[in-house]
Parts: sequence; structure tokens; C-alpha cells
Amino acid sequence: MGFLNRVAWWELVGREWSAAQRVYATLGWHARELGLRQRYPLWTLAGQGRAGWAALPEEAQQAGALPHWMPCVPVADLQKTLALAEQLAGQVVLQPTAVPHLGRLGTVVDPQGAALTLLEPTAAMRRWLWHGQVPVLTAADPLALAPFYEQLLGWRVEQVKDGKLLLQLGGAPVAELAQRAVGAPPLWLPRWPAADTLAAEDRWEFCGGKRLGGVLIDSEGLASLGHGAELPAE
Repeated sequence: MGFLNRVAWWELVGREWSAAQRVYATLGWHARELGLRQRYPLWTLAGQGRAGWAALPEEAQQAGALPHWMPCVPVADLQKTLALAEQLAGQVVLQPTAVPHLGRLGTVVDPQGAALTLLEPTAAMRRWLWHGQVPVLTAADPLALAPFYEQLLGWRVEQVKDGKLLLQLGGAPVAELAQRAVGAPPLWLPRWPAADTLAAEDRWEFCGGKRLGGVLIDSEGLASLGHGAELPAE
């Protein structure tokens, strides 16, 4: 399975599904729901998956949690990978849990505070997984964090440029580690294919989003990157 140990799915953890549908429709994404009783909202484009959506729990909002993107990485052995994360000074914040339509998943927080979901997908979910985009993870010390992801998922540092680390798996780029802004939390930013972001043009702002160069900010404040976009310098 070519998507193993790569970010192959995103989940938008937000407050309002209807608002998210409007703004991401400008990328050409089609909203749909899997299942009949326990429904799972997601987006597709031209028959391919893009991302899912989950409600940010009310208690989490009251505790100060904000909408965010959660990257999901399919792995061959969930229990073993979670145990390895703990050995590498990560923290398991969600033990293996069966989630309808998605599969079995667990969530880890890396040594510098960024969360990542590890997933054993259902057969039905595998058809929606996709990879090839290169997301960005901002960190306080990218170089110090890199060994965690190398030992956990096999992501090796292949290039260092302007403080940014390009991580590869099997010779293909899988992620970029970048310096986070002073005082900002660690942050995962998806990077969408050109076909998605070129379609948006001015309609993104019309539906409540903002554009800062190649950075797209949606109506709830979540940031993502257009194809080829780079994070602006501090």
C-alpha cells in the first residue's frame, strides 16, 4: 500500500460543517457523507478524497481548543507504532479506537507538541486516501525534531534550506519541517494540489476566507498552503 507512513488523509476539526462546506467548495471540493446512522462528512474532488470533517467538542472549545487540521498517517501496525512513539519521547493521547468508516486510530503528540493521528484504515476508507502533497509542520526546533519522525515513520532529512528541512520516504518528499513563529503553537499545514487552489481565485474571499500570498485561511482561521506556496518569513 503506497500510502503507508505518509500523510494520506486530513481531518478538519472545526465548529461548523455548513460554513466549511461553503468555503472549500471554492476549491472544487464536493461535500458528502459516508454511512447511514453514524455519518462521516468528507470532501472529494474528481472522485478522489481530500479531507474529512469532525466537530470540535464543546468541552474542548471551553478549554481553549481552536479549530485545526489533523494529519492522518496510515501505518501497518497501529499498536506497535504507538508504543514506538512513546519510546521516542512522544505522548499517546488517544489509545487505539475504532471509528466508524475510518478504521482503528490513535493519536500521538510529538516531543515538541504537534499532534498526529496514526490510522489502520478500513477497506472502504482506503479508496479515499491520497498522498503526493508535501505538508508543512512548524516546530520550535526542526532539526531536533527530525529524528523523532525518522525513527517513527522512516522520514529522512534530505535537504536543509533556509532553516527548513525536507523529509523524504523512499526517495519521495513527504513533509517539510519549518521554524514556527515565536509564541505560536506547533502547526500542521496541508498543501493542496494546483488544481484545487487555482480554481478558487477570488471566490475564496467571497465565502469568508482570506489569502495571504499562497496561504489560504478559511472562515474559522485554519491555514493551508496552495500548490508551490511557502510560509512567509517571520
